[in-house]
Formats: sequence, C-alpha cells, structure tokens
Amino acid sequence: MMPQRPGDHMKTDRRDAMTLARLLRAGELTAIWGPDEAHEAVCDLIRARHSAQEDATGAKQTVRSFMLRHDRRFGGNAAWTKRWMHGVFIALDNPARAQSFIAEIAATMTTIAERLSSFPARNELATGLRSARHGRYLIFFVASDVGVQIVRVLHGARDLPQAFATH
Repeated sequence: MMPQRPGDHMKTDRRDAMTLARLLRAGELTAIWGPDEAHEAVCDLIRARHSAQEDATGAKQTVRSFMLRHDRRFGGNAAWTKRWMHGVFIALDNPARAQSFIAEIAATMTTIAERLSSFPARNELATGLRSARHGRYLIFFVASDVGVQIVRVLHGARDLPQAFATH
C-alpha cells in the first residue's frame, strides 16, 4: 500500500508513478520475491493434497450415511479409528471379510482418482455421473475440477434408474 499525504485522495497512474519514483530514489521500497517453478510445484502438491483430503472426507460421509440408512450404528467414541476402519462397525459377523472389503474399496477409489476418464459415463442416470465396478457393486461418482465425489455405492442387481429416481 502506498502512503498518501492528507488531501491527496485522487488516485491516478501519473501520481502513483511519481510516488513510486520518489520512494525508489529514497530507498524506501522493499524487494519482493515471486515463486519459481520449484515453489509453484510445491504449491500445486499442497493444493492436490488438500483436494484429496476433501475427497476422503466426502467418501467418509457417504459411507457413514450408507451405514445409517442400513441401521448400522457404531457404539464406540469415535468413527474412522483403526478399530472402526477394520470392520467392527461394518460387519460384526465377519471381521476378516470386512477388512478385506474396505481395502478393496480403498484400492478402487485410488484407481478412480488416478484414471477418471477411463470409467464409463452414466448420463442416462444423472448428468456427469460415472461408474466403477467393484465386484458385484457399482461405485457412482462425479468428477469436478476440485476432485471426485462418491455419489452412491449400489449392488449391481439393483434397478439403477429406479434407485436414482428416488435419490
């Protein structure tokens, strides 16, 4: 911000140029630094990490909503702990399968994030919707500039148009 004298409130390019020249001669301007390519790459990495964290939060909210719709409630103090992630919440009847299923879903989600455009568009169900198959399940997601949002995870035998009509 450039200092102004009292009564000198009119802003013009000519006055700004004169003020800058005067400040430069007096040695009162401080140098600034613009980021180079390496620093821009670090900033890009930080932005991508933030986007991935937001995607993970959205996926967690989707899973939590899915479980609540199926009346599965976690009795512990905090969700997304190691105990919760290892299948105690998802399948009390078969913890080993629950663990492996969560690992498989996580791997599928990583694949989705890496190869968005390779998954088929499902515009007949919703605009911009894509799907990825995971065993008998279909993971429906929407890609944007910010990241990937998981919309629904449905069994492949479901009537998909009906499921999305009520969504």
